[in-house]
Amino acid sequence: MKMKRFLTFVMSIIMLASSLSGISAFADTNGKDWRMVGIHAQTGDNIAPDKPSKLYYNEPANIYLSVDKPNKGNPDRSEAHYDLNGFSVKFYYDDAFFDLNTKTPDKPIDYKIPDKNLSDSTDNEMGENVPSEGASYYPHRHGAYTEEINGKQYQVAYATVLYSGSWLPEKDVKWYDICALPIIPKLTGTTEVYVEYGTTDEYSLELYSKNKPGETTKNFDLTVINGGRHTIIIEDQPKPPAPIVTPKQGTYPEKQTITISAEANCEIYYSLNGAAEQKYTGPFDITTDTTLVCYAKSTVGEMRESDRVICEYKISAQRPYLFKSDKLNLVPDRYDTETNPYKVYFSDTSDQFRTIPDGIEIYYTFRKDIGLTNPIQPATSPDDGWVQVAKRMPELNVESPCTVRMFTDKYGVYS
Repeated sequence: MKMKRFLTFVMSIIMLASSLSGISAFADTNGKDWRMVGIHAQTGDNIAPDKPSKLYYNEPANIYLSVDKPNKGNPDRSEAHYDLNGFSVKFYYDDAFFDLNTKTPDKPIDYKIPDKNLSDSTDNEMGENVPSEGASYYPHRHGAYTEEINGKQYQVAYATVLYSGSWLPEKDVKWYDICALPIIPKLTGTTEVYVEYGTTDEYSLELYSKNKPGETTKNFDLTVINGGRHTIIIEDQPKPPAPIVTPKQGTYPEKQTITISAEANCEIYYSLNGAAEQKYTGPFDITTDTTLVCYAKSTVGEMRESDRVICEYKISAQRPYLFKSDKLNLVPDRYDTETNPYKVYFSDTSDQFRTIPDGIEIYYTFRKDIGLTNPIQPATSPDDGWVQVAKRMPELNVESPCTVRMFTDKYGVYS
């Protein structure tokens, strides 16, 4: 009696497991006639149909029907009956959360995900008798409609597709997407999509195998993750990261070349000193004190804008210097010499003597009572005003005690 109760208990557990997993109680889940199937809306290398998908408001996406491995037969096709020959699927979704993203809303499922190069077959016998050179997709049934379930309206998309005379290409992926429902989220929140499974509905989820010689098409045994239901979380799109500006804001002795970068799928806009903003197309120079304001703008979905970046640049030219006649040592601010006349050399830098580079001018005068104007009106004598130093011979003969006043003009910025 105890043994009978024990056997009854074991059989009950097996039958329960069968109903939950969606496969035969004695199916070999490691066998070639078994497939695991999942629904998801994820991309990348970390697809997990057992976990919710995250989508962003107004950003196009896909709801995928995926299988762990479509083809499990030998590579030489000698076990074609272990290779996938097609599928039937019926998606349910809430149109309060999604709009279709397709030009054919009456036939919305994209079944060409595995291989876009294959064409459609017009054969009307479930993909049979298709010549080998005519390998293609055969959409046996394909459509969409609205269905009321427990007082709630759902949008439905369905398809039965066979691979007429063809095999799906091999892909080194954990989850192989075999079709997709293209959608655009239009409401933030949490919703659920699901596929018909385990019912007598003609579009209940099925995966078909290739035929054995002399046999009709059979269905693979399936384990369907979460019973064919999948949770999708829709959030507002995050702001793109703020752009990166090089060099950093600060004070510089000469003009600066500004480079702005942002993450992929973003455009950059900027303005200088409060002027109208413009689209960034490449590096540009600043030669005067400048306030730069910039931001990144996404080019997908809602096209959100990043936080603003503000950079303050001061372009302050270095003062000029005088070198002694040996061109190695600087003339101090006060200098006494018995040499008369005494030759000195102008340079725009204190670390070494050099000729005056392009973009830089040096002016000097002996007068103490004149100021600076911009632009400078050069004089011919230092006793009269500001004299521009000759770049080819940046030297000065001091013939009597004097005070030399001088400044550097770098791109219109005075030291």
